[in-house]
Amino acid sequence: MKKLLFLILITLLPLTSMSQDNPYPKLYIAENGDSLILITLEHVQKLNIEHVELLKYKELSDSLNEQIIDYEIVIIKDNELISNLESQLILRDDISLNQDEIIKNLEEKNKKTEKKLKRNVFFNKVGVICIIVLGVLIII
Repeated sequence: MKKLLFLILITLLPLTSMSQDNPYPKLYIAENGDSLILITLEHVQKLNIEHVELLKYKELSDSLNEQIIDYEIVIIKDNELISNLESQLILRDDISLNQDEIIKNLEEKNKKTEKKLKRNVFFNKVGVICIIVLGVLIII
């Protein structure tokens, strides 16, 4: 079950951070029993986290040449630290580990993005038409 959650987290949630020293994206996850919490790099740097387990996760990318992408998954296993993190973090509604909720939230965001793109394309077309009309009026 946890492997499935890791797969979902890695493929659907682009909450990774890149550093120049380490080219691999890092995904920080606090594990408390069956619940997992996504943690930002900022929170990891603020806290003195010693109880971590580093895993390497390899994934085939969608590109034609099937590149292998390496992820470093940091799993925090200290229960006291996790409860402190839970109290410090404001968990967003869209960071849910339920697969159906993740897919539903992503579909909603996708629809909103499509609407914004359609609106932007419309206004761009109107803007181009206005510029052409103004140019013709100035020439005349």
